[in-house]
Amino acid sequence: MAGLVEMVMATHAGVTTAEFEAIVKDWLASGRHARFQRRYAELSYQSMLELLAYLRAHDFQNIHCFGRDRVPAAVQSSRV
Repeated sequence: MAGLVEMVMATHAGVTTAEFEAIVKDWLASGRHARFQRRYAELSYQSMLELLAYLRAHDFQNIHCFGRDRVPAAVQSSRV
């Protein structure tokens, strides 16, 4: 685990939150899933999208929690 923390610190040192968000947005726009060869934004479950739309329409605030990759997930979930 210590090695992972060191790697993250080395690769993210000096990068602002805005810069990191821009990097993630660029990756989401061009990155493709290795198996399905589709953009990650295209791999959302329709039923989940419908539920999120329903909740938004009824004034719920949707907060997405994931076990890992929290920042890319946060950027992605705001687009979906």
